[in-house]
Amino acid sequence: MLFFFLSLFLLGGCSISPITGSYRHKASKQPSFSLLSARPSAFIGQNVLLGGVIQRCMNHEGESLMLIIQKPLDPTTDKPIVQSPSKGKFYLWYKGKVDPKVYSTGKTITVAGKIVSPFKTSIESPHYLIVEGEEFFLWPKESLPSYTQKVPTKTILENVWEPVGFEPWTTGWGEGWW
Repeated sequence: MLFFFLSLFLLGGCSISPITGSYRHKASKQPSFSLLSARPSAFIGQNVLLGGVIQRCMNHEGESLMLIIQKPLDPTTDKPIVQSPSKGKFYLWYKGKVDPKVYSTGKTITVAGKIVSPFKTSIESPHYLIVEGEEFFLWPKESLPSYTQKVPTKTILENVWEPVGFEPWTTGWGEGWW
């Protein structure tokens, strides 16, 4: 019985990605982001799995467009590694409206979709890759664990020898005790 569960675990894969397995499989042979962004028109229709940090989100006539600063993805969770250097930017195009307050600047996102025609904002700017978003996941903002937020200011001995609220250098037993 133990052998059955162990083999099921090992053969079943260990991915905990929010993107479905079918999209991950479609994008398994994608080129590097450097190559994709250098020649976006050569990869039109290619399934990709990208991620990064949202720089801007805009809605127009029932569609949404997000400018995303690319970050490499963690191979297990497909979460963008924010500390890693970026290789460029890309646009996420979605045929529907998203709330710009929810998809705001600085939030991390993972995108699965197909590359559509490249986009050039002006004559001097580079060609930007546009991914038509079929699946995307907005990662929740991480907070520090509770034990790092409450840092004691006094040692245990200081608390034993000095009662809470007693401040002999000011007014005695705290502010306004009389």
